[in-house]
Amino acid sequence: MITKPVADTTNDELIRLMVGRDLSQHLFPPRPSTTRSAKPALEVRALGRGGFFEDISLVVRPTEIVGIAGLVGAGRTSLLKAIFGAAPATRGTVSVRGREARIRTPRDAIDRGIAMIPEDRRAESLALHLDIIANTTAVRLPSRGGVVDRGQARALTTAAVREVGLQGRLERSVSDLSGGNQQKVALAKWLSIRPDILLCDEPTRGIDVGSKAEIYALLRRLADDGAAILFASSELPEVLGLADRILVMSRVD
Repeated sequence: MITKPVADTTNDELIRLMVGRDLSQHLFPPRPSTTRSAKPALEVRALGRGGFFEDISLVVRPTEIVGIAGLVGAGRTSLLKAIFGAAPATRGTVSVRGREARIRTPRDAIDRGIAMIPEDRRAESLALHLDIIANTTAVRLPSRGGVVDRGQARALTTAAVREVGLQGRLERSVSDLSGGNQQKVALAKWLSIRPDILLCDEPTRGIDVGSKAEIYALLRRLADDGAAILFASSELPEVLGLADRILVMSRVD
């Protein structure tokens, strides 16, 4: 164990001591060197939900990571849930790949290639008492003749967890995993359907800095492969370090 006075310890040194390696230059992956223009994957116009947010318009293009910053209560979570159909908007429109989409439920969103990582992974994203395989295949459950194909489920899970960097037995209960590994399972769940649009609400809340760096790198790889990513975060350094563009939400009562 190493003990040092707080006044003599830098932030970069503290991170190195926590994770065992230097992340000062690699916490956030490099952005693309050139701006890549494309037709919007997601377009929101004058979206509103009474009491939560009003008149929100935004565009997210393929290969782009757009961050939403703002104080608690500004409506960031409510906006993402509205786009995903978990708490539908009462006015305005959502268009996916240039076509207006009527999204009233999460299933409507999933059918249009939209996925969401919610803020509270334990309550809204994962079934903690089930194993990694069951959680990873929850969106796309392989079956044969009406019976779950366990072999195919294992194959899908193996590929997905390899991509997110999760190691160990797939039969482990998700409740036994660290916060960072639970978030990796939450991401792996959506990789099986390769969403065109990924919504993330506080994607690294409550996880260690090493896992944060891995998730940042994964989000950048997904964007580089063509996904459009919209994420909300209360951590300004995270928004500044990860986003290609930044939107700010404020609530004026």
